[in-house]
Amino acid sequence: LPTSNKTINTVVTFTPGFTGLADVGGQYTCQLGGGCSTSEGFHGKKGTKVNFDGMGMENMAGVGNSSYQLNAAAVEEMVLQTSGISADTNADGPVLNIIPREGGNTFHGTLLGVYSNDKMESDNLTDALRARGLVTPNKTLSIWEKAFTLGGRIKRDRLWFFTAVRDSGYQRIYGGVFWNKTQDASFALTPPGASRIVVPFTPWVDRPRNRESGRWEWTQSALLRLTWQIATKHKLNVTLDTQKACNCGSTTTTDAQEESYSYRFDPNRLYQIAWSAPLTTRLLIEAGAGATISHWHQFRMPGVTRNHVMIRDIGLGIAYGARETYIGHPNDSDRYSERFSASYVTGSHAFKTGFDMQQGVLNTFTQGQAGDVSYTFLNGVPIAINQLATPYTLQSRFNELGIYAQDQWRIERLTLNLGLRFDYFNGSVPAQHIPATPSGWLPERNFDKVTGVPLWKDLNPRLGAA
Repeated sequence: LPTSNKTINTVVTFTPGFTGLADVGGQYTCQLGGGCSTSEGFHGKKGTKVNFDGMGMENMAGVGNSSYQLNAAAVEEMVLQTSGISADTNADGPVLNIIPREGGNTFHGTLLGVYSNDKMESDNLTDALRARGLVTPNKTLSIWEKAFTLGGRIKRDRLWFFTAVRDSGYQRIYGGVFWNKTQDASFALTPPGASRIVVPFTPWVDRPRNRESGRWEWTQSALLRLTWQIATKHKLNVTLDTQKACNCGSTTTTDAQEESYSYRFDPNRLYQIAWSAPLTTRLLIEAGAGATISHWHQFRMPGVTRNHVMIRDIGLGIAYGARETYIGHPNDSDRYSERFSASYVTGSHAFKTGFDMQQGVLNTFTQGQAGDVSYTFLNGVPIAINQLATPYTLQSRFNELGIYAQDQWRIERLTLNLGLRFDYFNGSVPAQHIPATPSGWLPERNFDKVTGVPLWKDLNPRLGAA
């Protein structure tokens, strides 16, 4: 498609039959829109798989959101398969394979700059809405993208490089979301020096523009890809993409800015190595290995200390003061991938066999706030205390294997897709020790290693005709 923005949300927007969050103005990322996850559907089917050079890049935990964000400047093309899904994937829905760019004997590069702000949009904030209490409308303050690419030769006909550097993001105001004007401890309802700080909520409707409430997200990516023609029939690609990113601020009127869930993604990396060998005019051998390193940590917003208590006022319909819990250090979901295949093509047959493996690592540390408590208010009056069994660490491990064979058989005007795939999935939980909670509410806990949670073995035929 002739689009300037090669992102996954762009594919969702332009492909008939897809359901997902359309990307209007480039303001959505994988985290906000689920654009790198299995949440997209095609004709009612879920389970979309996203691959980078034939290897998975999504998180193996949850719905598959990827904290690794695609560097659109490094994309040569995207290959989308929506029907006749082949046996070389375990997807039950569409498969999107991102093919990265490579260097060549000729030096070439691009420079891109895109910017927009709120002066280029309108809103529907009328006097009638202001009279009903809406002070600020939804508004995109800025959208930007800066990208630079350069590719060329290190050694003619032997070794090439390609690099892509990209900085993109946006800042957006959401109607009815404000910072707390009385967040500072000097406004505390608790006595000075108390171990817990309870503050009232006062919407800061006239806060200076440089600290507007809302959501701001940014991603910085630096990708390097080396291509080595080892011999006439052997080629090796090595890819490294290192990123930093932030999903910061609030997107909902039920959370004050200080209570918002904000993440820093660092380290956030993609490593891949891929080898291909067309040994004859009919036989192609391919192999690869990769890792997606995804670490993201929540942080306290400005003005929030460790002693601020989260207040959820069910009369006002808002939470403020701080978050109830924070996750991170560690909070990671790393994915490791390996693949091997052999393809043999004749005039009427395209046969392929191989295997792919995935390993996932999930570690999440959760800590409480203000001595592991939060309060529930009703129109400013305390009515409940919530006690938390924090801190604790969640750990899970995933092992996945797929072995397949398939053939595309052409008989005059008829094409048969015949495939068979064996899938194996084994989830496990390492042995864990959790110390007693600092509050003394729970003693230390010990858990033995558990395997086979779940343990699946499936034999899946793939049949199609066209």
